[in-house]
Amino acid sequence: MKAAISAFVFMFLMFSLSGSAYAAEYFVSIEGSDQHDGRSWDAAFATVQQGVNALDAGDALTIAPGEYRESVEREDLGNDEEQTIIRAQIPGTVLLRGDVPAPAFEPVDGYRFVYRAAFDREVQAVNERDTLRILESVPDISELEFAPGGFHYDPQEGMLYISTTDLQPPAEHEYTLSVIEGRGGIFLKNARNVVVDGLAATGFHSSTSLPRMRGGSSSSDGIPHGFFLWRSENSVVRNCTAFFNAGGITVLSAGHNTIEDCTAFANYSQHGGSAGNIVVMSVHHDTIRNCHAYRGGNHGIRMYGAGEDPVALIEG
Repeated sequence: MKAAISAFVFMFLMFSLSGSAYAAEYFVSIEGSDQHDGRSWDAAFATVQQGVNALDAGDALTIAPGEYRESVEREDLGNDEEQTIIRAQIPGTVLLRGDVPAPAFEPVDGYRFVYRAAFDREVQAVNERDTLRILESVPDISELEFAPGGFHYDPQEGMLYISTTDLQPPAEHEYTLSVIEGRGGIFLKNARNVVVDGLAATGFHSSTSLPRMRGGSSSSDGIPHGFFLWRSENSVVRNCTAFFNAGGITVLSAGHNTIEDCTAFANYSQHGGSAGNIVVMSVHHDTIRNCHAYRGGNHGIRMYGAGEDPVALIEG
């Protein structure tokens, strides 16, 4: 009798725990369609944005392996009672991209170190991927001759001009062009109890400063990031990687957030003094744990204190 009761209690607990793991689960796949309802792999959405739009507090979004060229934004996701999850089906196999491969460049007559390529989209940044460098925008072509590692885009001509970081021909390097406008790979405003797990983001940049958000605290508000949780609380960025973005992995804290097991490199912007690789701003009982960062301008892993109780922990 006792054994039967124990078995019943065990089954009841397992059912209760499995049922409370998330309220609903949605799916995204590069083979999906945003006309689907997203409630199964067979009916998966095609874009991460559509999946994030569908989430209510307590739901989970699972993303299939692949490259997704989009900038994802959501406001007021989650609540204090239920955990909301945005995750890769297989950690490290989901890449949000704001860039595209660069076309072939040719020398410009009258210059020794300037090269050009026709391109019909506004260029936000040029990424020299083999050297982990992001080329900075300059106002005219003549500066490229004397300032290695820059670019100038002429929208009237539809022409992109660059000089390489070492003054060698562009064919000696590998380039991508940041073209997708927005606030970054994943931008969550006022997130509550949200987990972002196992994603990567690259190529999100802006050639000019973005409009500052009301209530923002620093120049980081004016640049795209690989991952940016703005005024977030009790949220986690885990197993994520950010590279070749204006900012890497950034949390503007409303309290009790964690960045853990993440890597960020080659994130930099001339328009964001606080930009860089991994940062928590306005810290309030926040943690950065077991993270790695390198080649991010002057910045690696940082925390900025503010408010009455700026308790913070960097460990690992």
